[in-house]
Amino acid sequence: MAYRFLPEATGISYVFSRGYDYEIVPHFQKVTGEYVFPIACPCFNMGGWYYLRRIYSKGFFDSTYIDTPQFKTSLNSYGFEIYLESQILRFLSMTFEVRVLQRQLDNIVRCEGFLS
Repeated sequence: MAYRFLPEATGISYVFSRGYDYEIVPHFQKVTGEYVFPIACPCFNMGGWYYLRRIYSKGFFDSTYIDTPQFKTSLNSYGFEIYLESQILRFLSMTFEVRVLQRQLDNIVRCEGFLS
């Protein structure tokens, strides 16, 4: 018997490959490759209200193999993410994220934005 609770889908963590919806399956395997590289550390200040501390990017490839009695498939996606780490009013840390990805199963290109 296999069961899973529905996971939280946030901009930082995914259960299946990025760009695919979560489904309850008895067995799956996921492999992820990521490369993080810095773009800039501007320490930009807008009058003490907003500080842009760091900009970095991440390239990724996700592959999830799903094995069910009805079908077996592989969900693959790849793309890049850009992160803007900032602070508002010197104490509220916020990270803005933009993700562009392509799903290989149906060649759909998606753009997603997150705030954490």
